[in-house]
Amino acid sequence: LLPGLVGLGLATWTYGQVYQRRHGLKSSNDREQVFDVTRWQAQASSQHAWLSQAQFDQEMTDWVQPYLAQHGQSETITLADGQTLAFDFYPHAEAQATLLIIHGLNEFKEKFRELTYYWHQEGCQVIAVDLRGHGASGPYGPKSSIHSQHFDQYAEDLASLLDYLGKQGKLQGPLVLFGHSMGGAVATRLCQLYPGLAQGLILSSPMLAIDTGKIPFAYAHLLSRLVCSFGGGKAYAPRQGAFDPDRHSQYPRQNRWTTQYERGQYFHNWHLSNHPIPSWGATWSWLATSLASSRKILSRRGLAQLTLPVLIWRAELDDHVLASGIHGLASSLAQAQAYCVPARKHELYLADDAFIQAYVTYIRHFIASLAPASGH
Repeated sequence: LLPGLVGLGLATWTYGQVYQRRHGLKSSNDREQVFDVTRWQAQASSQHAWLSQAQFDQEMTDWVQPYLAQHGQSETITLADGQTLAFDFYPHAEAQATLLIIHGLNEFKEKFRELTYYWHQEGCQVIAVDLRGHGASGPYGPKSSIHSQHFDQYAEDLASLLDYLGKQGKLQGPLVLFGHSMGGAVATRLCQLYPGLAQGLILSSPMLAIDTGKIPFAYAHLLSRLVCSFGGGKAYAPRQGAFDPDRHSQYPRQNRWTTQYERGQYFHNWHLSNHPIPSWGATWSWLATSLASSRKILSRRGLAQLTLPVLIWRAELDDHVLASGIHGLASSLAQAQAYCVPARKHELYLADDAFIQAYVTYIRHFIASLAPASGH
């Protein structure tokens, strides 16, 4: 029995190592730097007020909401398959760039309003979109789940949105994609499917290798495909589930998403108040298509299609996405800047005041470094 167990363990370890090598996963990236929060916070803009976590709810109400209501509008477009795509557009008369914000799993465009408030005042026009099956771009999957049969459909939807806005002459300056988590994977696939469309790519905790919990990542793709082949694609994936008012109505102070409570609580409450049936967990089919997309992103062909400047953020305490996927991408791109953010969790854009100021400032610095676009 013991030799058999040893052999099984060795075979499992070997398969995992081979899987990582074949699919572009890397254990480290020598080019990754530790982000200097103090340095970049000191360079934060003084042309607008910065929100404080102590007064976050009040300042969102008094400052951000009136400003965005004055400078933007909510719109929808109908895609070729009848899907409605909702987005907020904040034009800028003297835009130095157009920034498309792409949210993560079970998120919504309004969750990035604080960032929009800053970047718009600093000369960017902003587009914030609800991906299909999220926010106002329903319908959801069964029991308000996040369901996907073709992950690239998210990217194709955004290509249609940008084509729509481009034909109206609304895209000014370099087009920069900002993607958080799942949105990072969508943004990267959009750049791979449409080379030359964007002039810059910003990935914040990108979902390039999902943390699949107790299921080893090397086996998760095989298992998810197997479950889908037996008709279980619409069932909830591991660590996922339907919204439960008794369990999910309160935002926990100790959580997996962010080290900063007030920002997280504000947008959690907004989600529950503004979406009557809040989207929540993802299905096996979503997991299978997401894992397949990660393989495409990190493939040699996929990496060769990423010739634009890329800024990549990794949170040290992230337990939603694996560092190996981020390292695999960042270490393979000539124009990639990669930063590790110490002592922060997955949702970097909802972190503490000091980091938010440094984060927004450095991203604005990155956008300013891009050459003016042509052809929009």
